[in-house]
Amino acid sequence: MLIASTDDPIAHFLILCLRSRFDAGALNEAQDWMVCQDLNWETIEHRAASELLIPILYSLLRKQSWPPSKVLTRWHRRYIRTGLDNMLLMAELAHIGRAFDQSGIPFIALKGAALLGSVYPNIALRRMTDADLLIHQGDMLRAIKIIQALGYAPRHQEEYPGIFLAYENEIALQRLEGMPPMIVELHWSLIDSPYYQERLPMAWFWETAIPAQVGELSTLMLRPEALLLHLIVHLVLHHQGQGLRWWHDVAEVISHFGPSMDWDLLLDRGRHFRLLLPLQQVLPIVVEYWRVSVPPTILDALARLEASPEEHRVFARLIRANVSPGHRLLRDLLGMSGHRRRMQFLWSKLFPSPTYMQQRYDISHSVLTFLYYPYRWLLGFTNPFRK
Repeated sequence: MLIASTDDPIAHFLILCLRSRFDAGALNEAQDWMVCQDLNWETIEHRAASELLIPILYSLLRKQSWPPSKVLTRWHRRYIRTGLDNMLLMAELAHIGRAFDQSGIPFIALKGAALLGSVYPNIALRRMTDADLLIHQGDMLRAIKIIQALGYAPRHQEEYPGIFLAYENEIALQRLEGMPPMIVELHWSLIDSPYYQERLPMAWFWETAIPAQVGELSTLMLRPEALLLHLIVHLVLHHQGQGLRWWHDVAEVISHFGPSMDWDLLLDRGRHFRLLLPLQQVLPIVVEYWRVSVPPTILDALARLEASPEEHRVFARLIRANVSPGHRLLRDLLGMSGHRRRMQFLWSKLFPSPTYMQQRYDISHSVLTFLYYPYRWLLGFTNPFRK
């Protein structure tokens, strides 16, 4: 799961650089590691760019004498561009937030927007690729109409109207015009899994949310324990533990909120929500590699807690990467409760509406639509149980 081991020398170098946010001596270790492993700046820069880490790396290395000046010059341009893009995205987010406020729709800023408004000292350090907002499910239809009136359109077509609200946890909308490109993801649940969509008590996240200032936007964000839990679960379940940016977000939250964090509450919510395994997998690693502080008593207590057999079964299904559409369909069906709900979901995937089929597969003549259903099944269920 972890990409931070010494088996990946470039990742290890990047982590040492990122650790210098919390450990002043880490840059000396990074320089020594680079020489020891005979790393070159071309491969480092390529990896850093793919991980979206160049802005924060520039801020950490710009006063050092050992990075080549031409590399720092390129990274400085990326740093400035990231800051400008984020300013524009924040302004657009504030515009959306005011429209929601005028319509009486409460919302919570998630992930990048919340982190830039709280733990990162300036908005150029972390690239925000989209804006994630948590909305009450009952407000979603109104929220979508408001976003569309502002010039956005759904990025993905539904098999049937209402399928996303019934079986997903978010809907993504993209601005049709303007730069930089803007994607807004409206969530009504925090985990992209039917199992957790049915069982995660969203009321607790809403009731414990705290005020936040995201650029010009006065909004809400998850309280520190909920924020940390969400980031860790997102890292494990959505990204299968991959992506140094997501690992570093976790470290930043611990560094910023750790002294005032209610760690016992975090463990209690992880146990109560059947989300112990992500905490057990991520927290010890972040402490070891990023050298942020989590009370040893909390780490000991976390290690002694036992996830339920049900949680183990659910995670065994959810953490498998690169699975086929057929496997994802089976995984989602197993996570749902109720035969009627499962059958409706299965029907929507096997027999989408003709309109969806024609647009999805670019069918030139409507009379040919029925021929594309077996084609869809073949694509989705080719070796659906592969490991």
